[in-house]
Amino acid sequence: MTTKLDAHVSLRLPRKLLERFQKMADEEGRSLNAQMLSALEHFIETLDEMDRERAEAEKILKAAQRLRAAEERIAQLESHVTELQRKKA
Repeated sequence: MTTKLDAHVSLRLPRKLLERFQKMADEEGRSLNAQMLSALEHFIETLDEMDRERAEAEKILKAAQRLRAAEERIAQLESHVTELQRKKA
């Protein structure tokens, strides 16, 4: 990771969480700091992806609602045409 650090932050962690981070860092051959940065970056990327997926789902939902409304209107028009044909006969 070659990120330039712009800020220094002190963070209090529960001991068990710190131990988990340290174990993961040791297993991946990283410093504790690098492991924590990686976890934070992954978390933010996951949130961003969820936001993109939510926006896409909203677009799909709106399109489905428009389709449903169009289908209902078609059904109304078909019913109207059938009624007119019946009256004409």
